[in-house]
Amino acid sequence: MKATDPVCKMTVDTETAKFKTEYDGESYFFCAEGCKNKFERSPLTYLNESKETIAEPSHSKKGGGIEISLPVTGMSCASCVGKVEKAIGELDGVIESTVNLATEKATIKYDPAMIDTNKIIDRIKSSGYDVPLQTTKLAISGMSCASCVAAIEKSLGGIEGVTSASVNLATERAAISHFGGVSLGELKSAIENAGYAVIDADIEEAGDIEREIREREYIKLK
Repeated sequence: MKATDPVCKMTVDTETAKFKTEYDGESYFFCAEGCKNKFERSPLTYLNESKETIAEPSHSKKGGGIEISLPVTGMSCASCVGKVEKAIGELDGVIESTVNLATEKATIKYDPAMIDTNKIIDRIKSSGYDVPLQTTKLAISGMSCASCVAAIEKSLGGIEGVTSASVNLATERAAISHFGGVSLGELKSAIENAGYAVIDADIEEAGDIEREIREREYIKLK
C-alpha cells in the first residue's frame, strides 16, 4: 500500500517504510527520519498544507485577488502614470491597478491563478519604466534533498514582496530577489518555519561555519 509523506510529498510504501508516527488516531509514513522529526514538531503545519493543496482554487475576479504594491521608477508626469496603468491593466488576470506619481508606487490587484508578479514587472519594464529590486543571499543548513529545496523556495515565495527565490542544494545557498521593504528577519523566519537554519554570517565566511557543523555532526554519529 502506498502513502504520501506529508512533509516532502514523496510516495512511501507503507509495508517497507522505516519511519512512521501516529497523530490524532491516524498513521503517517515518511521517506526519511528528517521528515518524521519535522512532522512531529509541528504536525498541523503539514496537515493544513495538504488540505490547502487539495482544495479547489478560486478564480473569481470579483471577490478574490491578491493586492500588491510595486515601486516604479522613471515616471515624470501624468502621461507616464497613464502609460503604466494601461500596460498593467491590459494583462489577463489583473483586476485593477492604480499608479501614484508622488510615491512612485503601483498598487495592483490580480488573480494569482492567471498571472504572477514577475509578468507584471516585465510588463512595466517593457513599457519603459523600472521596478527596482534587491537581492539577498543566505547560507542555509539542514537540507538533504530536492524536497528540502522546494520547501524553502515555497516558503520564501509566500512572502509579500519576494519576486523569486532560488535555492542551490550543492552550495547550500539561497538567492532571493525582493522589494526594498522586505526585511532580512522575514526571510530568515520563512526559512526557519520551513524547518531549516540560516547561518548568521557573511556569505563568504559561511562555508567554514557549515563545514564545522557537518564535522561535529559526523563525529557525533560515529
